[in-house]
Amino acid sequence: MMIQTLEKLSNIHFEHLIWINELQHIREEVKIYLARIELLASQFADLKLNGELKDFKDEFNRILEQITEWQVTIGTHVFHIQELASLDGALTHMSNSQHEDIRDKMNFLRRSMITLKESFQYFLIHRIR
Repeated sequence: MMIQTLEKLSNIHFEHLIWINELQHIREEVKIYLARIELLASQFADLKLNGELKDFKDEFNRILEQITEWQVTIGTHVFHIQELASLDGALTHMSNSQHEDIRDKMNFLRRSMITLKESFQYFLIHRIR
């Protein structure tokens, strides 16, 4: 059983700003990787190599889908907090249950992106010559 704690709204707001910026940065980075994959796929006729490139492309596209989903989740979360704050102008703290869930998702995304980038870099070094 998780014990709910209260967090300052200013800290929650700060984290939202960081997440929104980070998601945009990751989205741009994924686009760079996808462009590189497309370029490589056009240069090689090897079916196995192109299959591996397609797998990487699919993984990076899944990350783009997660980013879109989490941007909506964060936007909804922010809207909900703004509604609560407008109803209670003295609101300075709130339960962190949904916020903690989003925080966990962001940490998962960061780890996934690091792992995928490392795998792709390994692939480039060892498979693309």
